[in-house]
Amino acid sequence: MKALLILSIVFACLRSNAQDTLSIYFAFDSSSPNATELKKIIEFKKFNYVSLEGISAFCDTTGTSTYNQILATKRLKTVLNLLNSESTQTYLNGEKEAANSEKYNAAQSRRVDIIYKSKTAPIEKKTPSTWKGADVLERQFENFLTGAEQEISMDLSLLFIPGYPVLIKICEPEIVELFELMRDHPNIDAIIHGHVCCADDFKLSFDRALMVTDYLITRGISKDRLQYKGHSNKEPKFTPEVTEADRLANRRVTVDFIKK
Repeated sequence: MKALLILSIVFACLRSNAQDTLSIYFAFDSSSPNATELKKIIEFKKFNYVSLEGISAFCDTTGTSTYNQILATKRLKTVLNLLNSESTQTYLNGEKEAANSEKYNAAQSRRVDIIYKSKTAPIEKKTPSTWKGADVLERQFENFLTGAEQEISMDLSLLFIPGYPVLIKICEPEIVELFELMRDHPNIDAIIHGHVCCADDFKLSFDRALMVTDYLITRGISKDRLQYKGHSNKEPKFTPEVTEADRLANRRVTVDFIKK
């Protein structure tokens, strides 16, 4: 029997013209985004943001500082060209952020951040009755590892730009947590399930599941440990969708962890 672990985070769009960030990640020593990261840029260009506030380029600490600065410059120019923008404020951070970080992660440092103002920016509101925190999540996951159950289902509260498989930055801590669980427990496989709200859209649900899967693969999780599926709006968490909170809760990704 599956054990159900629900992490329910409700997001309210309460501010106007607030700043947000979309991160584009690169492979080691590369200045060309892969297909998944390229798609993020393409979808972002369709998004009705107010203005671009700046582009910041980063890299890891491998290689010389001079080489890394050149690599960061190439990544910056690549993103600017893809956005068809030359007037935006740019920042060449190179390896400075990685070198100064206490929690250095090489894969996370190979990126370009697109900083923009959106018409509605999410503000996180955690529901006290359901949000248990990372420490409780870790304990429950450890109980799963040591228990008799072979599978556990985890309901991730990942907020996407409406209509697109692009994750809003405020949700990145949870997807990073998913990556860390997979990294730290190589005896666990996962099935990623994508869901949508509001209307039948299998492709969007599939693309959201694929986005999470690609996120894990580009950070070193073997693709042999991962499967992904789209379910459109056929498996809602709440039905009927009466409130915006219902729709947000249904616009989600779920993960089945399976012991090998």
